[in-house]
Amino acid sequence: MLVGDGGGVTEEYVQKEMDRLTAAISILKLKGLYEEALRYRGTRNFTDKDEVKWPEGRNIMAYLKDNPEIGFIGDDKGRFLPYAKIDEQSYFKVLLETLGYKQIRSGEGDFHWEDTLEFASHIGLKPSYKKVFTIDLLAKATVSALKAKTKDGVRYINILIEKGAVKKSRAIAAGLLNSLTDVKIKSVKAVGNTVVEVVFEEDISYYDVEDLYNYEISGLNIKSAYLVRKDAIRLETSAQSSGKLYTLTVGDVKVKFTGVAKISGSPQIRTVKSEDIETVVVEFDKELDYYSATDVSNYSISGVKIRDAELEGKKVTLTTQGLQARKQYTLKVTNIKSVDGSNLRSSSKSFYTRPDTTAPRLKDVKAETNQRVVVRFTEPVTKESAEDLRNYYITSSNGELEIWDAKLVGEDEDTVELTTEPQKASTKYELTVQNIVDKTKAANKMERHARKTFYGMREDKSAPVMLKDQLKVLSRNHIQVVFSDSSRLVEETVLDANNYEVVNNNKYKDSIYVESVEKISYSGGKYKVMLRVEDLEINSSYTVTAYNIEDEFGNVLEKNNSGTVRASRDDFAAATVEKYNVISGNKLEIHFTKPLNKESAGDISNYEINNGIGTPIEAKYEDCVVTLETAEMIEGKVYRVYIDGVYDMMDNRLKLNFEFRARAGENDEESPRLEYVYALNKYVVAAVFDEPVLYKEGTTALVLRSNKDEVILYAKALTDDDTTIEFSNLKEGEYLKEGVLYTVVKADSKGQIKSLEDVEDRTVNRN
Repeated sequence: MLVGDGGGVTEEYVQKEMDRLTAAISILKLKGLYEEALRYRGTRNFTDKDEVKWPEGRNIMAYLKDNPEIGFIGDDKGRFLPYAKIDEQSYFKVLLETLGYKQIRSGEGDFHWEDTLEFASHIGLKPSYKKVFTIDLLAKATVSALKAKTKDGVRYINILIEKGAVKKSRAIAAGLLNSLTDVKIKSVKAVGNTVVEVVFEEDISYYDVEDLYNYEISGLNIKSAYLVRKDAIRLETSAQSSGKLYTLTVGDVKVKFTGVAKISGSPQIRTVKSEDIETVVVEFDKELDYYSATDVSNYSISGVKIRDAELEGKKVTLTTQGLQARKQYTLKVTNIKSVDGSNLRSSSKSFYTRPDTTAPRLKDVKAETNQRVVVRFTEPVTKESAEDLRNYYITSSNGELEIWDAKLVGEDEDTVELTTEPQKASTKYELTVQNIVDKTKAANKMERHARKTFYGMREDKSAPVMLKDQLKVLSRNHIQVVFSDSSRLVEETVLDANNYEVVNNNKYKDSIYVESVEKISYSGGKYKVMLRVEDLEINSSYTVTAYNIEDEFGNVLEKNNSGTVRASRDDFAAATVEKYNVISGNKLEIHFTKPLNKESAGDISNYEINNGIGTPIEAKYEDCVVTLETAEMIEGKVYRVYIDGVYDMMDNRLKLNFEFRARAGENDEESPRLEYVYALNKYVVAAVFDEPVLYKEGTTALVLRSNKDEVILYAKALTDDDTTIEFSNLKEGEYLKEGVLYTVVKADSKGQIKSLEDVEDRTVNRN
């Protein structure tokens, strides 16, 4: 962008004050018009053209004269004033116009002249607000414009690349473009017939995600790309074929996904909840169009301002201003489109605000080993507060137990592991916790000390145990071995092939070479591995011995460290399907007889379902079980799933198929949870659940009590997509007294009528 004077681009040069001609040249370069302007031979020019001594400079002035839309016009005397100084505000006005914005004139435009710098800063440019506008400041302003997006939402550098004015490789080298080649992809899924969502393992908001050069999908045209969350983008594509397998390429990474059919019908509101301050979460029954779902003007709550709308999955999280706690509101939604374009013109749903204003509570404390204490809270907590050692104190009758480390563990973010000095066995300890903060917007803090007791564990002196009953032959060259320990095993010792010996129990006691050890799984205190060995013989017996298997406290497996296994012909067979469970109308769980290669088991291209379903949308594998997510299947219809390309851990390629009958509804094991109860009026009380429910007419009751006053109401109606039951008892004249606080109790005073006894969910197994 800069050439400099006779001495080049020096420190002295960039501190020079900017003139109009140099600024105009910078804008021409920014637009990719500089070379054209140098060669321009226009007949018209500014009256002061002769002040510029070099011919190409006069050509540039003629070009500016004939192209006033570039933003450099003369004064009322026809002069360009090439060497007059230009201020920052004037230059940024031209930059904004280059990006497609207009100064407001006659009531139309985007910014007022006096607000130029503020508007520029708002769209991502970086004015300095300095009085003297130097060449250095111009260069920085120009670079910020190259990285900025135009009014149409396209990064300006991409426009220059598309025109051929700038090479993409040079733009990346200059830091104007951030290539997605090195970013790891977490998942790819078609959320609509023309929309694919790509989730990354890190924040990609500072990358040039809208650059279509980053992506390629075989068999589909990509029309646009846009950021939907810090770690996710959406690609708008041509129409997909339902059940067809596609491959998305990003840089050197290829990820497969399955096309989905266009779903008709407008989206409907499923639930509306407010469980955090100034926050409303709206769940729909369909995937949504990003732009309509995040447009705050499409939502309204009387007396409340909607400040922001964020989409994730089928849920929209609204950030509000003026939302009061413990109050009933009605949310109105208009012009929300499904991802496939069907429009919800208008819909309303009532909700009750019950923000979490309670600090996290201490749920459970337990010594897992004599140097590890597991602390569980009632809700997710912040990493900063959870790992602050000052927030924990452990004492006993013998004094303080020193805490060496605190670590927040698990995906639920509600569990902390404390590493302590060695505890004394059976000693009663008291843990005191304070200042732990939850992850709500309110950042509720444990101001009061919370205390729970636990008993110290004895020092672990028990060695790991080999589970001989789980020792088995997996193939001609593989043997499964399982260890158990109450403490954590040292993985390096478990996976070291030198720590195993296999002997044929023939008269020669032939030694069988152990080539390698592979991890199958580690959960519930059991570590399952697979030994890769030289050929085993059918109907032969083998003794497997393990040495030096160590736990975290240095206990080593030395005794009872061997077991016997016999190889049969059936053991040499490849893995096969043991059983299957139809979980819901779009989920199938397949159990295999032997462990699978995780990568191949999770590859959707290795499965296909007939009768129009095609390739699954997602495949998840864990410990011999594959769960397939598919397009919606028809209840009662028989389907056949074909498995081809999945490998078991013994390197056998599986080619299997079986039939199953689809059913609707989900097969879960959790009962519906009562979210909250509120009075609609003095006669009607509403009970809100976390999922759609059923009740028994004339039987399902709600018992309320206030001192000696007892009110028994019966279920009369379902509302809010069957997540709310309305209770009343007009027949017996029951009503709530004004200003009286009632509590829901388990049963009436005689113990005959129980609250919510017959409420069930709508899943297959009716919890």
